[in-house]
Amino acid sequence: MVRNSLNLEIPGGILGTIEGTLVKVVYRGPSALNPVLSNAIRKYPVDINILHGRIEYINDRPIGILLVNLKGKNTEIAKLVQYLQENTAATEVIHEYTDSGPAS
Repeated sequence: MVRNSLNLEIPGGILGTIEGTLVKVVYRGPSALNPVLSNAIRKYPVDINILHGRIEYINDRPIGILLVNLKGKNTEIAKLVQYLQENTAATEVIHEYTDSGPAS
């Protein structure tokens, strides 16, 4: 469930206002230090809003998890998600939202 995705809880009041696409991005190891989101913002005409995040260090190696909201044209969001999948440890589309709530 979106509320508790890898121990990242988004308050229900925020979930009810989300439009666009909700994505979970996992960073791990040395690549976690790369400016992937910053590069994505410059490369794709998509609004990126970080809703929640967490970074921990296990054996001095960073692991980070972000929940981000993407808003823009579906074709550009698809390209951005593909870019994230290629440049992070894992990227998963959690939900796609429409003006009336979660898409079916």
